[in-house]
Amino acid sequence: MTSHSSMDSTAAMKSTGLKITGLTAGYRRRPVIRDLSLPTFEPGSMVALVGPNAAGKSTLLRALAGLMKSRGDILLNGGDVTAMPATDRAAAITYMPQSLPQRVALTVMEAVLSALRASPSRGGEDAEAQRRRAIGALDRLAIGHLALESLDELSGGQRQMASLAQAIVREPRVLLLDEPTSALDLHYQYRVMSRVRELARERGIITVVVLHDISLACRWADRVVVLSRGEIAAVGSPSEAVTPDILARVYGVEARVETCSRGVLQVLVDNPLL
Repeated sequence: MTSHSSMDSTAAMKSTGLKITGLTAGYRRRPVIRDLSLPTFEPGSMVALVGPNAAGKSTLLRALAGLMKSRGDILLNGGDVTAMPATDRAAAITYMPQSLPQRVALTVMEAVLSALRASPSRGGEDAEAQRRRAIGALDRLAIGHLALESLDELSGGQRQMASLAQAIVREPRVLLLDEPTSALDLHYQYRVMSRVRELARERGIITVVVLHDISLACRWADRVVVLSRGEIAAVGSPSEAVTPDILARVYGVEARVETCSRGVLQVLVDNPLL
């Protein structure tokens, strides 16, 4: 006979992670994603959302963040995210937009502290504790030397790292990143993606990231979700979700998917399909 404690433990294990079922979101007269369901995203995993323009990637991310009205179920560790008070949802889920606003008269340190103080779970800490936490976030991203620099004086890559520091200092359970590598050179693409993956695994953070570069998604993500016209075209490990057939159907290209000498998938486009 199974004990109640064993059953409770099993239920808790099953509910761990982010589960999306029957999600519809978009605009009042034009839904962008429709009745979308996905396998559970596990703690510590990185999930990449890929697909053509207007496929629904950013809409899905914004719906998860509570920035867009939606219908359906979003469960985090068994709890209904849509029913959470706004403060609890903001503490659990952090959204990082594509870029920081321009002409912000703050230093990097001030921006990170502002993000921390806005967090319902961290805003009550004393000033010294907040300062230590902010410095820790900057050091983790290897940008401590930029602490006193103005955001307006940073390069694009440095601004993305500063934005990431604002996101991780809040220590969310779910981190949503909308095209964090857009307009970045190869150096900063690697730095952003490697740091995000390290944090996800070390802290058990569920990370969902929108990417246009499919090879980048295959390089870093544990799971890839391919979206097309608001629906799921494929989902699984990179090798399961990214195939020549999927690329032909979703992107309209003839492409090869090959494995490099280090075991990472590479996407090579040969021709557009008519």
